Amino acid sequence: MTDRIRFTFARQIVEAFPAAAEDLGEVPEDVTPLDHLQVLAAAKNPAPALLFAALTLPKRESVWWGCLCIRGLKCDGDDLRAGLAAAEEWVRKPEEDQRRAAGKLAERQNFAGPGAWIAFAAFTSGGSLTDAGLQTVPPPPDACGRSVFSALMQAVRDENPHMRLAKIRCVLDSFREFATGGDGTRAWSVGPKLVMPERRKRGA
Repeated sequence: MTDRIRFTFARQIVEAFPAAAEDLGEVPEDVTPLDHLQVLAAAKNPAPALLFAALTLPKRESVWWGCLCIRGLKCDGDDLRAGLAAAEEWVRKPEEDQRRAAGKLAERQNFAGPGAWIAFAAFTSGGSLTDAGLQTVPPPPDACGRSVFSALMQAVRDENPHMRLAKIRCVLDSFREFATGGDGTRAWSVGPKLVMPERRKRGA
């Protein structure tokens, strides 16, 4: 098993999160998560690779990695900084008060932007979706990973589709480093590079 990935085979991720099966597509047997991630990343639309990556990690590590990526992408804004701070506080101290504070912040921000969604990821890491004292309603198993995914998808937004793709590639490079025990920041020392696709030869 890779240092931070909690599954031996990629197929186990779909079995653990059946609601994500449609989004992730066909996952073969006896393939490691990193090998399958490589296949998803090479697709014309690599966005499902981000969801797959977020679900492979334990919830705390998934939120931690999401925060690293949002910072690496140099997203800005007061709301975003507040959301990051709430999520990172939960990462440092993953207790109920910090979890609920992150959820309240996401709600106040009307779930708008990557900061709100990464904070909501911390909130949906466990516990109950209802207020204290009410009947316990646990979050769906894939809620934390999906919230990290939503935060990342908003963070990689770009009017230039080629730059958006470059940002996704950089996020996935960060994941590979983080998942194998690194700090996940090496990709951000270089940053996303715009690579224009080669022109197809006439008649090809």
